Amino acid sequence: MKRFATMPSLSSACAWVSSMRLSVPKGDDPLTFYLQVLADKTGSLVASAAAFGAMHAGADEAAIEALTQFGERLGVAFQIADDVIDLGPAEGQSGKTPGTDLREGVDTLPVLLLRRAQSNGNLDPEGQKILSMLSGDLSSDEALAALVARLREHQVVAQTRELAHGWCEKRIGMHRGSSRGEAKQALIAFAHLMVDRVA
Repeated sequence: MKRFATMPSLSSACAWVSSMRLSVPKGDDPLTFYLQVLADKTGSLVASAAAFGAMHAGADEAAIEALTQFGERLGVAFQIADDVIDLGPAEGQSGKTPGTDLREGVDTLPVLLLRRAQSNGNLDPEGQKILSMLSGDLSSDEALAALVARLREHQVVAQTRELAHGWCEKRIGMHRGSSRGEAKQALIAFAHLMVDRVA
Protein backbone atom coordinates (compact mmCIF):
# COMPACT_ATOMS: atom_id res chain seq x y z
CA MET A 1 0.00 0.00 0.00
CA LYS A 2 3.04 2.27 0.12
CA ARG A 3 2.37 3.36 -3.48
CA PHE A 4 -0.75 5.24 -2.41
CA ALA A 5 0.63 6.99 0.68
CA THR A 6 1.20 10.21 -1.26
CA MET A 7 -2.11 10.20 -3.15
CA PRO A 8 -4.26 13.10 -1.91
CA SER A 9 -7.69 12.28 -0.59
CA LEU A 10 -10.67 13.62 -2.51
CA SER A 11 -11.53 16.03 0.31
CA SER A 12 -8.03 17.48 0.51
CA ALA A 13 -7.79 17.81 -3.27
CA CYS A 14 -11.10 19.67 -3.44
CA ALA A 15 -10.08 21.95 -0.57
CA TRP A 16 -6.83 22.77 -2.37
CA VAL A 17 -8.69 23.55 -5.57
CA SER A 18 -11.17 25.79 -3.74
CA SER A 19 -8.40 27.84 -2.19
CA MET A 20 -6.02 28.03 -5.14
CA ARG A 21 -7.98 27.85 -8.38
CA LEU A 22 -8.62 31.56 -8.63
CA SER A 23 -5.13 32.64 -7.59
CA VAL A 24 -2.26 31.74 -9.90
CA PRO A 25 1.09 31.97 -8.07
CA LYS A 26 3.22 34.87 -9.23
CA GLY A 27 5.44 33.91 -12.14
CA ASP A 28 3.45 30.78 -13.01
CA ASP A 29 1.87 30.29 -16.42
CA PRO A 30 -1.93 30.37 -15.88
CA LEU A 31 -2.60 27.62 -18.41
CA THR A 32 0.04 25.28 -16.96
CA PHE A 33 -1.22 26.04 -13.46
CA TYR A 34 -4.81 25.27 -14.50
CA LEU A 35 -3.85 21.90 -15.96
CA GLN A 36 -1.97 21.06 -12.76
CA VAL A 37 -5.07 21.92 -10.75
CA LEU A 38 -7.07 19.51 -12.92
CA ALA A 39 -4.43 16.81 -12.40
CA ASP A 40 -4.52 17.31 -8.63
CA LYS A 41 -8.31 17.33 -8.63
CA THR A 42 -10.08 14.92 -11.00
CA GLY A 43 -6.84 13.42 -12.28
CA SER A 44 -5.91 12.28 -8.77
CA LEU A 45 -9.37 10.84 -8.15
CA VAL A 46 -9.53 8.83 -11.38
CA ALA A 47 -5.91 7.69 -10.98
CA SER A 48 -6.71 6.33 -7.52
CA ALA A 49 -9.80 4.52 -8.80
CA ALA A 50 -7.83 2.97 -11.67
CA ALA A 51 -5.00 1.91 -9.38
CA PHE A 52 -7.19 0.26 -6.77
CA GLY A 53 -9.25 -1.41 -9.47
CA ALA A 54 -6.11 -2.88 -11.00
CA MET A 55 -4.89 -4.05 -7.59
CA HIS A 56 -8.16 -5.83 -6.79
CA ALA A 57 -8.07 -7.46 -10.23
CA GLY A 58 -4.66 -8.95 -9.41
CA ALA A 59 -2.68 -6.88 -11.94
CA ASP A 60 1.09 -6.77 -11.73
CA GLU A 61 3.07 -3.66 -10.74
CA ALA A 62 3.68 -2.55 -14.31
CA ALA A 63 -0.03 -2.72 -15.16
CA ILE A 64 -0.99 -0.88 -11.96
CA GLU A 65 1.46 1.91 -12.76
CA ALA A 66 0.27 2.18 -16.37
CA LEU A 67 -3.38 2.28 -15.36
CA THR A 68 -2.67 4.85 -12.65
CA GLN A 69 -1.08 7.17 -15.22
CA PHE A 70 -3.91 6.43 -17.64
CA GLY A 71 -6.43 7.39 -14.95
CA GLU A 72 -4.71 10.67 -14.17
CA ARG A 73 -4.60 11.78 -17.79
CA LEU A 74 -8.17 10.64 -18.37
CA GLY A 75 -9.30 12.69 -15.37
CA VAL A 76 -7.65 15.80 -16.78
CA ALA A 77 -9.14 15.14 -20.21
CA PHE A 78 -12.57 14.73 -18.61
CA GLN A 79 -12.33 18.15 -16.96
CA ILE A 80 -11.03 19.81 -20.14
CA ALA A 81 -14.03 18.38 -22.01
CA ASP A 82 -16.23 19.82 -19.27
CA ASP A 83 -14.98 23.29 -20.21
CA VAL A 84 -16.35 22.71 -23.71
CA ILE A 85 -19.63 21.37 -22.33
CA ASP A 86 -20.01 24.60 -20.35
CA LEU A 87 -20.47 26.30 -23.72
CA GLY A 88 -23.03 23.76 -24.91
CA PRO A 89 -25.81 24.83 -27.27
CA ALA A 90 -28.66 24.21 -24.87
CA GLU A 91 -29.27 23.41 -21.22
CA GLY A 92 -31.48 20.46 -22.10
CA GLN A 93 -28.68 18.62 -23.94
CA SER A 94 -25.84 18.99 -21.44
CA GLY A 95 -27.75 19.38 -18.20
CA LYS A 96 -25.89 22.63 -17.52
CA THR A 97 -26.79 26.24 -18.15
CA PRO A 98 -24.32 27.38 -20.85
CA GLY A 99 -21.70 29.78 -19.49
CA THR A 100 -22.16 28.95 -15.80
CA ASP A 101 -18.41 28.93 -15.15
CA LEU A 102 -17.94 32.20 -17.04
CA ARG A 103 -20.63 33.93 -15.03
CA GLU A 104 -18.96 32.74 -11.82
CA GLY A 105 -15.67 34.30 -12.89
CA VAL A 106 -13.86 31.02 -13.57
CA ASP A 107 -11.38 31.21 -16.44
CA THR A 108 -11.96 27.91 -18.19
CA LEU A 109 -9.48 26.53 -20.69
CA PRO A 110 -10.93 28.29 -23.77
CA VAL A 111 -10.63 31.62 -21.94
CA LEU A 112 -7.10 30.83 -20.81
CA LEU A 113 -6.16 30.11 -24.42
CA LEU A 114 -7.56 33.50 -25.40
CA ARG A 115 -5.59 35.20 -22.63
CA ARG A 116 -2.40 33.42 -23.66
CA ALA A 117 -2.88 34.57 -27.27
CA GLN A 118 -3.46 38.09 -26.00
CA SER A 119 -0.29 38.05 -23.90
CA ASN A 120 1.64 36.73 -26.92
CA GLY A 121 0.28 39.56 -29.06
CA ASN A 122 -1.49 37.32 -31.58
CA LEU A 123 -5.12 37.40 -30.45
CA ASP A 124 -7.56 38.01 -33.28
CA PRO A 125 -10.19 40.81 -33.16
CA GLU A 126 -12.98 38.36 -32.32
CA GLY A 127 -10.99 37.07 -29.38
CA GLN A 128 -10.40 40.63 -28.20
CA LYS A 129 -14.14 41.24 -28.34
CA ILE A 130 -14.84 38.10 -26.33
CA LEU A 131 -12.41 39.11 -23.59
CA SER A 132 -13.95 42.57 -23.52
CA MET A 133 -17.40 41.06 -23.08
CA LEU A 134 -16.06 38.72 -20.41
CA SER A 135 -14.88 41.66 -18.32
CA GLY A 136 -18.34 43.24 -18.47
CA ASP A 137 -21.57 42.61 -16.59
CA LEU A 138 -22.77 39.04 -17.16
CA SER A 139 -25.60 39.09 -14.64
CA SER A 140 -28.30 39.13 -17.32
CA ASP A 141 -29.09 35.97 -19.26
CA GLU A 142 -28.95 37.95 -22.50
CA ALA A 143 -25.39 39.18 -21.91
CA LEU A 144 -24.21 35.72 -20.90
CA ALA A 145 -25.87 34.08 -23.91
CA ALA A 146 -24.25 36.60 -26.28
CA LEU A 147 -20.81 35.88 -24.81
CA VAL A 148 -21.27 32.12 -24.93
CA ALA A 149 -22.46 32.26 -28.54
CA ARG A 150 -19.35 34.14 -29.66
CA LEU A 151 -16.95 32.02 -27.63
CA ARG A 152 -18.55 28.81 -28.87
CA GLU A 153 -17.72 29.77 -32.47
CA HIS A 154 -14.10 30.76 -31.76
CA GLN A 155 -11.24 28.45 -32.70
CA VAL A 156 -10.13 28.12 -29.07
CA VAL A 157 -13.02 25.71 -28.47
CA ALA A 158 -11.67 23.32 -31.09
CA GLN A 159 -8.20 23.77 -29.58
CA THR A 160 -9.61 22.88 -26.18
CA ARG A 161 -11.19 19.71 -27.54
CA GLU A 162 -7.86 18.81 -29.17
CA LEU A 163 -6.09 19.25 -25.84
CA ALA A 164 -8.59 16.91 -24.21
CA HIS A 165 -7.88 14.25 -26.82
CA GLY A 166 -4.16 14.84 -26.46
CA TRP A 167 -4.24 14.22 -22.73
CA CYS A 168 -5.68 10.75 -23.11
CA GLU A 169 -4.14 9.79 -26.46
CA LYS A 170 -0.61 9.53 -25.01
CA ARG A 171 -1.73 6.89 -22.52
CA ILE A 172 -3.89 5.13 -25.11
CA GLY A 173 -0.89 4.93 -27.43
CA MET A 174 1.11 3.10 -24.79
CA HIS A 175 -1.63 0.48 -24.48
CA ARG A 176 -2.22 -0.14 -28.19
CA GLY A 177 0.46 -2.81 -28.38
CA SER A 178 -0.45 -4.50 -25.11
CA SER A 179 -2.14 -7.84 -24.67
CA ARG A 180 -5.67 -8.50 -23.33
CA GLY A 181 -7.34 -7.03 -26.40
CA GLU A 182 -10.85 -6.76 -24.96
CA ALA A 183 -9.71 -4.85 -21.88
CA LYS A 184 -7.52 -2.59 -24.00
CA GLN A 185 -10.33 -1.78 -26.41
CA ALA A 186 -12.69 -1.09 -23.51
CA LEU A 187 -10.21 1.42 -22.07
CA ILE A 188 -9.79 3.15 -25.41
CA ALA A 189 -13.56 3.33 -25.96
CA PHE A 190 -14.11 4.64 -22.43
CA ALA A 191 -11.46 7.35 -22.87
CA HIS A 192 -13.01 8.60 -26.08
CA LEU A 193 -16.47 8.53 -24.53
CA MET A 194 -15.29 10.74 -21.67
CA VAL A 195 -13.74 13.28 -24.04
CA ASP A 196 -16.51 13.35 -26.66
CA ARG A 197 -19.46 13.40 -24.23
CA VAL A 198 -22.01 16.20 -24.26
CA ALA A 199 -22.98 16.04 -20.57
